Amino acid sequence: MLYTYNNVRVKASVYIGNFTWWTTDQQLLSAIRSVGVHDPVELKFAENRANGKSKGYAEVVLSSEASLGHILEQLPSKKVNGKKLDVRPANRQSLSFFEAIARKSKNLSPTCSVYI
Repeated sequence: MLYTYNNVRVKASVYIGNFTWWTTDQQLLSAIRSVGVHDPVELKFAENRANGKSKGYAEVVLSSEASLGHILEQLPSKKVNGKKLDVRPANRQSLSFFEAIARKSKNLSPTCSVYI
């Protein structure tokens, strides 16, 4: 899911992970703002194609390099829904890391069937 907050040219982005699938954009934005970063441009949740639930990570695009550095330093100390956030620069290696975790947790999660 894509949320756009300003019409600002993309400058820097990070991946934020290790949050629950029910975490909202407002909860992540609140955590980001709590560390003094007020210029997020976009927030894109990685979603499971089969069920539409979050994979537990998102890409956050910021409008400045200064915000990028600040978020990488300060946000990992924050918790959302009781889970400490993992924050990494947006690159292929980080994407692969979060995708591997999402695949692993998908395989470990018990399946639930509902019969009506």
